[in-house]
Amino acid sequence: QGGDIDVVRFRATRNGPYRLETTGALDTVCRVLDSQGNELASDDDSGDAMNCRIDQDLVAGQVYAFTVRGFSETATGAYQMRLTIP
Repeated sequence: QGGDIDVVRFRATRNGPYRLETTGALDTVCRVLDSQGNELASDDDSGDAMNCRIDQDLVAGQVYAFTVRGFSETATGAYQMRLTIP
């Protein structure tokens, strides 16, 4: 059995930095994509423990995607996604 990729789309409400990260026991890898599907940033272990964390400047009104998967292609488990303004 394989793992999966979770995707959350959101519209930035202001220009400037955003923090996208996970919390939990699962070793995660995350990406931020623009509305065309182009990767703006990716990360593996910059967050606490083995969680991903991306600090990225975003543009107000634009739609972005935050994607998360387990580090291993077959990894599954519980975690939380967080979007904050640092």
